[in-house]
Amino acid sequence: TNPPYSEDHIDQLLKYLDSTVKHSGKDYVFCLLMPNWVARKKNYQELIQANMFYLSPIQPYVYEMPSWNARPDHVGENGLTKPYLSSWYIHAGTNT
Repeated sequence: TNPPYSEDHIDQLLKYLDSTVKHSGKDYVFCLLMPNWVARKKNYQELIQANMFYLSPIQPYVYEMPSWNARPDHVGENGLTKPYLSSWYIHAGTNT
């Protein structure tokens, strides 16, 4: 999403994963780049926390907003967001 993680996109993604991964009977593998605070969200912990591991970059990722988008307050004049910590949320399947 752009701006990254805006509106209710994370909640929609988690609901999709819940319906796809937990209730499909299939063994899915996926990698998601999301803010670290997502792991503390109650709905994340209830939905897909099982069989997850995390990979964090040494240097924080910097996100750049497209020039055509309205710039919110947390985005600098150069279009870069203030660095916030993000990690890869990895589900390697239930048989790993």
